[in-house]
Amino acid sequence: MRRPVTRVERPGYTLSVSSDGGTERPQAARLEVRLPSGRRWRARLHTPESVRAILDEWSRWGERRGEHSGLYFWAPGVIVVREISREGVVALVEDLIAEGELELAFVPVEEGGSAA
Repeated sequence: MRRPVTRVERPGYTLSVSSDGGTERPQAARLEVRLPSGRRWRARLHTPESVRAILDEWSRWGERRGEHSGLYFWAPGVIVVREISREGVVALVEDLIAEGELELAFVPVEEGGSAA
């Protein structure tokens, strides 16, 4: 099932957002930022509730490919936010760009990589 993608055009970047679950209050979303240079950066947003649900699921499954039975969660390009909203996502991206931290918080999209 394809997730709906929202595009936000701003001076200096284009943002694509694909939220998980199709609800009004998503618990996770995929972001992709395209800069004027053509470089693309990707991140995944999670709410604390989403991270907690992932840890609980891993704990129920037992050890699974190194997730240490739900003891912790980490991944490159993952950002935890209080809630996922259009305004909040745009503010997050603009803040990271302004602070010069987008390339630290997001991971690069390799050529030929798919969009959010």
